[in-house]
Amino acid sequence: MVARRVAISLVGLVVIQASTAWAQTSTANLNVSLTIEGECTIGGGTLAFPTSGVLTSNVDAQSTLTVQCTAGTPYTIELNAGTGTGATPAARLLTGDAGATVPYGIYTDAARSVIWGNAVEGSPLAATGTGVLDSIPVYGRVPAQASAPAAGTYTDVVTATIIYLSLIHISEPTRPETISY
Repeated sequence: MVARRVAISLVGLVVIQASTAWAQTSTANLNVSLTIEGECTIGGGTLAFPTSGVLTSNVDAQSTLTVQCTAGTPYTIELNAGTGTGATPAARLLTGDAGATVPYGIYTDAARSVIWGNAVEGSPLAATGTGVLDSIPVYGRVPAQASAPAAGTYTDVVTATIIYLSLIHISEPTRPETISY
């Protein structure tokens, strides 16, 4: 009977020994990448001249456009002539009741010396994206008039177009460094 107990104990020991496992590992790299292309968005605003009467002197106003471009993306902003019949970027027209018009200008500078237009007439505004939302100032002027326009509300709609290059910078993902001992 003692021999039988020893045999059962030895079998149990072997079973316990056989079920013991050692942890093993294997590794692999997961390469991760993201491609950022050049992109810009533009937001409009309202250029509202103050209420005026007889236009014996210049009437100035200021507004902003908002632009957000990926950092380092070069862009230009062009303004069209607006919706006034016969208007050009150099001679925009606010239109009132019965088709009456009042000339005005939009400029890229506070001195109101550089007409903001397009590649054909006036000057587009050129800049480089910063990656954050930028406020671009818009300067307007209604020049003094020889004769007073009729009372009423005069409006125009000018389209701002942003032109940018969608540059894609391609680079290889970083590889882990291998060191041998």
